Amino acid sequence: MKILVTGAAGFIGSRLVDRLVADGHDVVAMIRREHPTRPLRDRGATVITGDVRDGDAVARAVRGAEVVYHLARAKGHGQSPAAEVELTNAGGTDSVAKASAMAGARMMVHCSSVAVYGSRHPGQPIKEDETIQPDSPYARSKAAAEVLARAHARDGFAVTIARITAVLGPECRSWVSLMRSIGRRRLPVIGAGGNWHHPGDVDDIVDGLVLCGTRGTESAVYNLAGPEPVHLRQLMLHIAAELGAEPPRSIPAAPVDWYLRLNRALEPITGRDLPSIAGARFLTSDRRLDLTRANRELGYQPKIDVREAIRRTADWYREQGLLENR
Repeated sequence: MKILVTGAAGFIGSRLVDRLVADGHDVVAMIRREHPTRPLRDRGATVITGDVRDGDAVARAVRGAEVVYHLARAKGHGQSPAAEVELTNAGGTDSVAKASAMAGARMMVHCSSVAVYGSRHPGQPIKEDETIQPDSPYARSKAAAEVLARAHARDGFAVTIARITAVLGPECRSWVSLMRSIGRRRLPVIGAGGNWHHPGDVDDIVDGLVLCGTRGTESAVYNLAGPEPVHLRQLMLHIAAELGAEPPRSIPAAPVDWYLRLNRALEPITGRDLPSIAGARFLTSDRRLDLTRANRELGYQPKIDVREAIRRTADWYREQGLLENR
């Protein structure tokens, strides 16, 4: 089967390409022009360069594809303008979904984010049909992208949405700064650290995406995460133990809460987040995910627990020298 993967140079995208090629599929990898093509060609994929906002480039990439995995995105961390994030995440998704439908693809798996639920969602695990409450420029862009993707669904063309959690695993670079900070005891626990996180390992997430593309149903939404949630304090203790570091200290939650409130007031005016706000959101976020639907309809059964995912990530960081003093 011919399959297109956008964002194929990214952490999850490249692992998905490996899995699909290993499964015997004809894989087209779409990447931006600044990324090298050879690593993906060496993996066995056909590579097309271009921006997902470019309708002509997308049309070339999707030609003949039966299934499309759309992972390309602008992360939105740091100081990226909200308008730029919106253009890539929402506009790019609209472009890919439209081209996929017109080219006769059977299904598009749109890779969204659990960020659409909002960063604070205490209480019971979140089910896919709960009202979303995006509270950051990135989350709002991903929520808008879901709407645009669904708008192109029709008879013969299904749109399945995978809401992906924070992901760990070999080749993941997004946790480097956090692990370094915990290893040097520079990153504190905010308050009691009883807020929930629900990370997943990349191999489990790729399993879920493959299942979305083979068993997912039209207009269905699936949470993809690891086998269990963990409190922030315990997550940080696991990382400290893996790195042989002292347990993290704690600081009061009130100053961080005020900083987040200030950002919520200023961001609509400036179009940008305050410095370090992504880290503050991560440390104070509170959500667990209900995986019942993915288990029942897809057969999704994540196997790699939090401690093992942390170990796999830290081992790769050590191999790459990413945890050395800098």
